[in-house]
Amino acid sequence: MIYGKNAYILSLGGSLVVPNGGVDTNFLSQFNTFIRNQVSSKQRRFFITVGGGGTTRHYQQAASQVRGEELDDVDRDWLGIHATRLNAQMIRTIFRDIADP
Repeated sequence: MIYGKNAYILSLGGSLVVPNGGVDTNFLSQFNTFIRNQVSSKQRRFFITVGGGGTTRHYQQAASQVRGEELDDVDRDWLGIHATRLNAQMIRTIFRDIADP
């Protein structure tokens, strides 16, 4: 597959989407405007990945605290995977009309 010089890969940190205080709708609104402008006026394409960020850490810490012990790697990994999926779904929802999932 050839995507050309107008294709860009963005790695969006999950902590930008959900910093400590909850979902950052101000950042997401600005990101939405930026991407849509780039797509419509400059005919650019984006491949956007997003991480689990603070959501992952909050869930891992909460589970560890409730259990009273450190989590094993498998449980930590699955909490991170699901947090990442949640953040990715947020990005997909925002760009639903222009996304190709």
